[in-house]
Amino acid sequence: MLRKAAIVGATFLALVIAALPLVLTVALGWLDTTILGSQVGAGGDVFVVLAVVYAVWLPATVVGMIYLYDRLGYHYFAQERQKKPSRRERRRARAGLELLAGQEKAGQEAAVVKRKGAS
Repeated sequence: MLRKAAIVGATFLALVIAALPLVLTVALGWLDTTILGSQVGAGGDVFVVLAVVYAVWLPATVVGMIYLYDRLGYHYFAQERQKKPSRRERRRARAGLELLAGQEKAGQEAAVVKRKGAS
């Protein structure tokens, strides 16, 4: 239970760290929050710098989160997929489908011949 709480805490911490550049930008007054709703005027340079910072900041945050998860013993792995059939199994399945298709075709041809014979 403690480990789950630590994992949730690490996730929350990563989200807080991810939002830190924007929070600092607004808190220091570099970005007026009224600009966010209207057209970007003279404060547009701040958005460009913020985008560049986030281009480096977010991958670094993800790497840190993965490191924390690893230290907490939480290892993500993809779901197990079904085992791929062997070559022999694929060949047998294809042969079975071809057999069924052949039987169906033969049945249709027999029905056509029967109809011709009946008329």
